[in-house]
Amino acid sequence: MNRPWEKIDTTVNDVKQDKIRKTLLPVTVLAFVVGIFLILSAAKLGIARGEHAIHCNGGSMETKKYYMIMEESICSYRTGGVLICLLSGGTFIVCLFGEMKK
Repeated sequence: MNRPWEKIDTTVNDVKQDKIRKTLLPVTVLAFVVGIFLILSAAKLGIARGEHAIHCNGGSMETKKYYMIMEESICSYRTGGVLICLLSGGTFIVCLFGEMKK
């Protein structure tokens, strides 16, 4: 038995999904660019973090401690950039294939 309200319900859901996809595509591209920026500038950001630690410590610090702060910061920025790139890239691909199906 065909119920007319079921057809209206699926049409409304399709419109909502299209609107979400169209909003999500530019957001995922922007997030991907931010992730690439973090990956490429991780060294610069890590060095700045190490210099800030020296400044906060009164201008001097053990070299090993400085290098540890710097290396861990670089690793953190790089890991964050990779995660953002993977998540936004995956979301972009899912949204793109959703657009292609229609």
